[in-house]
Amino acid sequence: MTTFNADRFAKVLALASSDHDGEALAALRKARDMLKAAGKTFSDVIAEEAPVVVYAQPTAPTFTDIFTGFEDRMEEMEPGWKAKRAAEQAERTRKRAAYRKAVIEKYGSAEAAVAPCWREQKVRAALGSLITPCEQPWARWTHHIENIGHCGDFFGFKEVSQQVRAAIETAYTLPTTIQDAHAEYEAWREREREIEAAENWQTGDTALDLAAYGRMERVRMLLETELPARDLSDLLFRSRYYRALECQDDRIEAAIHRDLESLVMHAPHATSVGAPPSRRPRKTKPKAATAPADPRQRDLFPENGATP
Repeated sequence: MTTFNADRFAKVLALASSDHDGEALAALRKARDMLKAAGKTFSDVIAEEAPVVVYAQPTAPTFTDIFTGFEDRMEEMEPGWKAKRAAEQAERTRKRAAYRKAVIEKYGSAEAAVAPCWREQKVRAALGSLITPCEQPWARWTHHIENIGHCGDFFGFKEVSQQVRAAIETAYTLPTTIQDAHAEYEAWREREREIEAAENWQTGDTALDLAAYGRMERVRMLLETELPARDLSDLLFRSRYYRALECQDDRIEAAIHRDLESLVMHAPHATSVGAPPSRRPRKTKPKAATAPADPRQRDLFPENGATP
């Protein structure tokens, strides 16, 4: 289990207030992953890391942690609260142990599990001399990269040079469909979980090295916004993926709307933008009026022979 870094968590959480939805979403994901790696919940962080300043006198401030005895108060308000939390923690521990056992059985040993897979090997080989390694004692393969082409942040590829971008994209063929992009993205996420388990969750904020993370991020961009939906199946797939994120991202919503408009306009019998489907044209020649059957009303229709 990773040691929780409260200062870094606070910095990451501060980014969640960014005006850019993508950056804010990434910050929330990072904060969630940090909590997960440390085996904590947000309530745990508040209880452990949030001392509140209470000023007894304006000239003599004192510091009191109002969360002291928090668990006892919760138990008093909700009998069985401690037992429930303990059971939840025990279940998380059990699932982690079972998953770690499965990973080690899959690869044969913890050491073999963290050895680079074929995707990682190809990406690192493509980047080659662009990789700047970490110095000791941080140099181990999962976290041995200090930067790539002087870039240490691959979120959104905003700071990535064309040379680094090209190397990552051509390390092996990029996905060309939304569902293929999702398959590779999930493969990277599973690979990260495997490394975390093999290292007994002592990998820090992320288990993937910078090269692997860069490739995963590039594929995520294809999945969420860049690849067009070829048909309604692709559109539905992206919509379900977005719904599963349980967050709001204007970029993904814009991509879904773009794809919907494109599919509608290229559908058979599609009309011009903004125009509803045309109705059957009305007949230009109206039916001839006929006189009522009642003789008392025939004088209203002189065209039928009545005299006004």
